Amino acid sequence: MMKTKIDRLYKLTEANQHRAADPQTSAWVSASAGSGKTKVLTDRVLNLLLSGVSPQRVLCLTFTKAAAAEMAQRINSELGSWAVSNSNDLESKLRVLTKSSVNSSQMNLARRLLAQVLEVPDGMKIMTIHAFCQSVLSRFPIEAGVLPNFSVMDERDTNDLLKHVRLDLIVNSQLIDSELTFAVANLTSSFHESQFPELMTELTKSRSRVGDLIDKHGGVKPLIEAVYKTLNLSENEDKNKILKKACEDVSFNFEGLNSCIKYFHHGSKIDKRNAEIIKKWLHNPHQRIDFFDEYLSCFFTKNETIRNTLITKRIIEKHPKSEIFMAEEARRLHEIKQKIKSVNIAEITSSIIHLANGIMETYTSHKSSRALLDYDDLIIRTRQLLEAQGTAAWVLYKLDGGIDHILIDEAQDTNSDQWRIIASIANEFYDGIGSEAEKLNSQGLPSRSIFAVGDVKQSIFSFQGAEPEEFGVMRKHFSKKASNSQNLWEDVSLDVSFRSTEPILKVVDSVFSKTPASIGVVKTEEVLEHLPIRFGDGGCVEIWPPLKNKGPSAPQSWKPPIERVSSIGVEERLAGLIARRISSWIETGEILESYNRPIEPSDIMVLVRRRTPFVDSLVRSLKDLSIPVAGVDRMLLTDQLVVMDLLALGEFLLLPEDDLNLATVLKCPLIGFNDEDLYKLAYKRPGTIWDSLREQSSKIKKYDTAYKYLLKLLNSVDFLKPYELYAQLLNQDGRALILSRLGPESADPLNEFLSLALAYEKNNTPSLQGFLKWVTSSQTEIKRDLDQATGAVRVMTVHGAKGLQAPIVILPDTMQTPKKISQLLWHKDILLYASKKSDRDETTSRAYENAKNIQTEEYRRLLYVAMTRAADRLYICGWETKNSPPKDCWYNLINDPMKGIAESTKCEFLANDSEDLNGAVLRLESVQTQKPNIENKIIHKFSTSPPPNWAIELPPKETKILTRISPSESKQNYQTQSLIENVNDKNRFHRGNIIHHLMQWLPTLPLETRQKAARKYLSKSYFQIPTEIINKILIQTEKILQDEKLSDLFSSASIAEVPISGVVSGSDGLKRVISGQIDRLLILKRSITVVDYKTDWNPPKSPKAVDPTYLRQMSAYQTLLKDAYPDRTISCYLLWTETPHLMEIPHKLLEKYSVVNIK
Repeated sequence: MMKTKIDRLYKLTEANQHRAADPQTSAWVSASAGSGKTKVLTDRVLNLLLSGVSPQRVLCLTFTKAAAAEMAQRINSELGSWAVSNSNDLESKLRVLTKSSVNSSQMNLARRLLAQVLEVPDGMKIMTIHAFCQSVLSRFPIEAGVLPNFSVMDERDTNDLLKHVRLDLIVNSQLIDSELTFAVANLTSSFHESQFPELMTELTKSRSRVGDLIDKHGGVKPLIEAVYKTLNLSENEDKNKILKKACEDVSFNFEGLNSCIKYFHHGSKIDKRNAEIIKKWLHNPHQRIDFFDEYLSCFFTKNETIRNTLITKRIIEKHPKSEIFMAEEARRLHEIKQKIKSVNIAEITSSIIHLANGIMETYTSHKSSRALLDYDDLIIRTRQLLEAQGTAAWVLYKLDGGIDHILIDEAQDTNSDQWRIIASIANEFYDGIGSEAEKLNSQGLPSRSIFAVGDVKQSIFSFQGAEPEEFGVMRKHFSKKASNSQNLWEDVSLDVSFRSTEPILKVVDSVFSKTPASIGVVKTEEVLEHLPIRFGDGGCVEIWPPLKNKGPSAPQSWKPPIERVSSIGVEERLAGLIARRISSWIETGEILESYNRPIEPSDIMVLVRRRTPFVDSLVRSLKDLSIPVAGVDRMLLTDQLVVMDLLALGEFLLLPEDDLNLATVLKCPLIGFNDEDLYKLAYKRPGTIWDSLREQSSKIKKYDTAYKYLLKLLNSVDFLKPYELYAQLLNQDGRALILSRLGPESADPLNEFLSLALAYEKNNTPSLQGFLKWVTSSQTEIKRDLDQATGAVRVMTVHGAKGLQAPIVILPDTMQTPKKISQLLWHKDILLYASKKSDRDETTSRAYENAKNIQTEEYRRLLYVAMTRAADRLYICGWETKNSPPKDCWYNLINDPMKGIAESTKCEFLANDSEDLNGAVLRLESVQTQKPNIENKIIHKFSTSPPPNWAIELPPKETKILTRISPSESKQNYQTQSLIENVNDKNRFHRGNIIHHLMQWLPTLPLETRQKAARKYLSKSYFQIPTEIINKILIQTEKILQDEKLSDLFSSASIAEVPISGVVSGSDGLKRVISGQIDRLLILKRSITVVDYKTDWNPPKSPKAVDPTYLRQMSAYQTLLKDAYPDRTISCYLLWTETPHLMEIPHKLLEKYSVVNIK
């Protein structure tokens, strides 16, 4: 019976999957969670390729880069297996795929497909919609109005630029009087100081949506006019005009209200009080506006509602019409209050629109000046390009000529702009159907098609503009197009789940078959039913009792009040409970029934709605119990200990006198000081810690090692880019030291930090100070791919877990609902400001309720996604706060339906845990009756036959290739005096570099400032040069520059530090690239003088005694300059700085050492 049912479901699923994967039809697939949509997508691509469609004519759009990579890997893997399969195996695979017989030509094509795919430039078009738009704009930059060399900003660069934009906008608004100035002034006076930055942030996130509204209405002014019209206001209305009109005698029933007053003394104290207020307001017409708020208190409660009792019965008995007069006035005042609220909202909304427009204009200006586009620009510019009059037809003709089939994954999360791009291309499939269809038919190829797969129940990315309704709207659009053009069309539903066990699917169906959980998830007329393929597999759904909020424990009566009373919060307590439960599964070796093996950490996924302190508590609790945990799916880089240490090191290198940063560096794994080491170094120090370390380095070896290590970094920091600096120190045992001290989990932030350094250098001047400010000035959040985290518990948000699954899923934060609604309300085709409840008019209240409903519906869809990530077991728990949990929280949405289908039982673990729960849980489970799915390791069988000849033959002799040499490369040792280091020190060339620098830029300075500038340069702390050595260097360089024989050499006509490169052929036939730098070059009309500085302490007496390395260097310079200046005489000199002495090298001697003569 069971086997028959499973076979029937398999056949039903295979039939539906085949319909969806048929290359001859367009298809729209609604695929529930775990129903194999990725397989269908892959099968359709394979069927298209097997039908003869060229790989480059298929466009597959995925939601994420990871999904695109997985799709490409699946296709290439399958094509690879086809290429190496024997005939029988290949025929079997193709018959399963196509559900038809296979001929030899199809088999031959199948074997060639992998090569065809690999030969496609840039690979098959399997990419995100953003990547596709980038490729389109790169292909048509002029038509799109973008610079051909544009770059795409990542999320971090976008946020950094927007910070500058917001600052520039506020500053500029104060400098120039404009509508923006008034808008900023109005908003800053209306908002709390903490609310305005939040508004600015929200506007920057919604800039594209505001821009669309402005474009749709034809500008800022028409949009503001539409706002006033929607609120039933004229644009010149304001609060004062409304109040003035409301207080005029003709606007209300003066006589009626006045007649009521004399009867109020028969009523209560409140009636008598109201009588005085109304009388004062009526009989002081010039002060009515001033008394208006007090007058309102007679008719309205503090909650802004009309009082139930405007006057007491005794007054009504004496004057029956008084009730009518008071009620009429209350209704009139209510309308006035609503109108005033509408005016206030209109004014604030107008200011917000001006501010948003200013943000967009400033942001666009900044991007244009840098040739940058953000992700929103990619979508918007491409949409505009494909819809523009005049150019769109040409672009579509060129673009459409390369695409015959479009496939869209996760279509429910595609937003309206993205759909418009897809529609612009796909509409051409049906509008110009005749000639193109005939062409494809004549070649025996499938008709052009569109394929989309998605699930409205899993639409959870509204913050990216996705609207669940669009999935159905676009289905109708393309279905109608296909029908009109007589193309085949299939609507396919995939409801059979291959992922989850029967209890999980039963609970899911039960939860979402009832209101309110079904609202926004399932259509009213639909019945949600998941068909489980895993009948007979063991699984369960279990709800734990919620953890109560105990609050801080009372201190002991005898304990003096000198210590702070603290307690573990309820969130931290639940984190500890979950960690202990996971630990018990692993330690006791509890069996995962469907696989017949013990539960492993990687089987467990904890899903949360938001990243709250609970996540950190859970990760910490798991680590305390020595349970491997992959951490969270997003990581704040600057909060990581290893990154803090590297930043402190950078700050120290910029300012060695900073004691706090140096102390941090000394205690980090790179140095390894303990508290005692640092105390001895810092206690009673006369100066800085750096001074103390230098002084004590000669006494204590540990200090000496640290000093030399840091001094080496200080000496190199000015010559290395940030990435080179950090990569170098990490490669020199730094990484090993960090990982051994902080553990392997520090590898991720370490790698991300280096990636940040590279990213910074790409768009910024690579300075260490700039990089450190760039990193610390913004919250760098790193997204981590926990799908690849093997052997560890995963803690993720539900959004991050989309597309993933795990045998065991735990939902911990189920008793809270989203409370914060956006300050911006999108009502029909306008924008409104969501003021606080008491300040909302009726229109804004409706818009607010609509936004709240949309948020609540997505909250329920998020629950569906969370529950369907579980394959075998699902655990639901939560914690209570001081307030009662909302009725529509996840916990209640699951708990109430489960009471009718689950069994109340006792969990021994919970009953015996330190939390002292009674252990009563609701559990729905299934026992294992099927044969377990035992995961066998693949055993590779190695062949014992001898290898083929090509595997053992020697490779052919390599051809001569182009090599690179540097003229200054030396193969000999020679002595160079160092005034700074010991002669045997590996840094003995330091002095030469300093003198080179001095002679490079000192000649450009006025004579009277040279000594002062040179002394300041040499006195820098990282040189560590004693004063007497500085004086000696100054005397030596001044002697050279003042030498009359060398005056032409250091005149303004000469050039310093000239890079030179070229290619020369040696006598051996090998071409060589020469690259070097000439210290001083003097180019005249008929001659050229080449000079190279040498700082040898014992210079030779004659050219013949010169080191051959120097001679080869000068000969190389001469050879390259001859090619560039064949009509000029070239003379080469060595300037010995020690003497000083200018030595000319004879031409014949240089020929002897010419690069041309190298063999």
